[in-house]
Amino acid sequence: MLDERYDPSNQDSNFIQLTKTEFYRRAKKSGCSFIDTSTKRGQTQKEMGNYFEKNLKTWKKINKRGIILATLGMGTDGHIAGIMPFPKNDKRFQWLFMGKNWVAAYDATNKNLYPLRVTTTITFLKIINSGFVYICGENKAAAFKKISSPGKISELPCRALKQSKKITIYTDIK
Repeated sequence: MLDERYDPSNQDSNFIQLTKTEFYRRAKKSGCSFIDTSTKRGQTQKEMGNYFEKNLKTWKKINKRGIILATLGMGTDGHIAGIMPFPKNDKRFQWLFMGKNWVAAYDATNKNLYPLRVTTTITFLKIINSGFVYICGENKAAAFKKISSPGKISELPCRALKQSKKITIYTDIK
């Protein structure tokens, strides 16, 4: 998972939902590795973020030639991988998502139905080997059409996608 919801009940956990899919079962069977990003008992949001980052970096250190594949989507507001727009606070956005950390634990209140997030950062997205972005639905057309437009990534995080030659975008938007 690139993005997880901090949820001590795990009812809304992205990872738990993934484990219920045929894709997950087949990938596990074929030897793919996954990091369990569900919230552990008694774990704080910050601890969850630290756990996730430590596991990503440990995996990369052990598997120097390992390949990181990512699938992403985009929200109607242009967010990707849980990286929400911060149009009025570019410094906070830069600190959270473009610094040295691979994971950010933060509060996206008023930005998303699930405000407590633990998500990979743009810094991490830059090290993936190959990414596939699926942008579907006319309700995302306005944000999609601005991906290549000038402006700050903090205003429209999907602009970061165009900075990577490792990412391919698939869309049904005309």
